[in-house]
Amino acid sequence: MNNNKISQLRIDNNLTQSEMSEKLGINQSTLSQIESGKLKPSLKVLNKISNEFNVSVDWLISLDENPSVNPSNISNKNNNIDYWDTRDGKEASIVLM
Repeated sequence: MNNNKISQLRIDNNLTQSEMSEKLGINQSTLSQIESGKLKPSLKVLNKISNEFNVSVDWLISLDENPSVNPSNISNKNNNIDYWDTRDGKEASIVLM
């Protein structure tokens, strides 16, 4: 997990921690701990960051160096994220809690 990516997204978008945490629906102290590396973000928070800033979760967790979301690879149904994993060519699904 690269916490610098999350803080860089915030800075690039001219947001304070308080403003970004409000957009994400989390406490400012939680965002601060995520940015400092003291707390790992939940999948739900990663998904919110991905949607809010149009970056992929793979990029956020450093599996992919391309930050762009490829909409053809992702669909969101009933709190599931179904996607095509380009690393192994298999369909995968993530259930959001």
